[in-house]
Amino acid sequence: MQIATRDRFEPLCRAISSVFDQDYDNFEIIVLDDASEASDICDRLRSKFDDPRLRCFRNTEWSGVSAVRSRMMDLGDGEVYCSIDDDGAFAHASCLSRIVDAFLADPKLGLLAGKIKDYRDGQERLLLPFGKRDLMRSPELPEGRHRVSYFLAGCYAIRRSVVEKCGAYRPEMMYGEEELDISYRVIAAGYDIVYEPEIVAYHWPEPSAFKMDQPRSEIYFQIKNRFHLAYAYLPARFIPSYIAVWLVRYLVTCLRRGLVSDYLVGVKDGVLGMRRGPRQTLGNDAVTYLRSNYGRLWY
Repeated sequence: MQIATRDRFEPLCRAISSVFDQDYDNFEIIVLDDASEASDICDRLRSKFDDPRLRCFRNTEWSGVSAVRSRMMDLGDGEVYCSIDDDGAFAHASCLSRIVDAFLADPKLGLLAGKIKDYRDGQERLLLPFGKRDLMRSPELPEGRHRVSYFLAGCYAIRRSVVEKCGAYRPEMMYGEEELDISYRVIAAGYDIVYEPEIVAYHWPEPSAFKMDQPRSEIYFQIKNRFHLAYAYLPARFIPSYIAVWLVRYLVTCLRRGLVSDYLVGVKDGVLGMRRGPRQTLGNDAVTYLRSNYGRLWY
């Protein structure tokens, strides 16, 4: 069990409590504090929970969400890596046992995506690995078990052997689209990503853990990382429309937020990054999987 955190001690304790309340108890909890302002987070956790299954580590310098998630995988010892957000919690006591049973039952299952009930602004909404168009066509999708093409990191589990084969999160991505990056690699390796609606996590959004004194905003990394995804994985015929659609969407957002400089630098660095990085183009089987399981290729 892995939980990344930064400056969210009380919500973190709620998340950890929901893990200890599970009806499956053969787990360890890896907490990685990404340079919280308070340096005693781990000591306070050990004092509060006093359970050897809880292991806490601290980064002395902020490293970003991708690097934190990757490091937690290196620190974990289990056969399945499971994660929820520090401002979330499992919704019921059988989430972990359902995760374990799912992986035992299906050797082709590489990554399991849960249902996230988000309570932003006091309203419940579902965070799901389906596009808006898919949900409009099939409103019943959230209630069924389906193969899907990506996941949301607020509630998911992945086999350790899949990480060893496909690689963990890319630290250089820092923030944004890191789930899609690892999803492409899981699918390309021949594994399934499955959405399981009976595995549910709540999410009460806290202020962003992104370190605000960085020279660039979150959206800079999102723009740059979209170029990486297009160049690294997509067959050539999909790249122009993919880049064009996302650049228009990000431009609108940046104009509204007054982040035109971040937009321009993100585009520049994204293009330069395409020249440096290797291509791992998705093969025909992976493209077919995406088309058949709620994935997108043109945007």
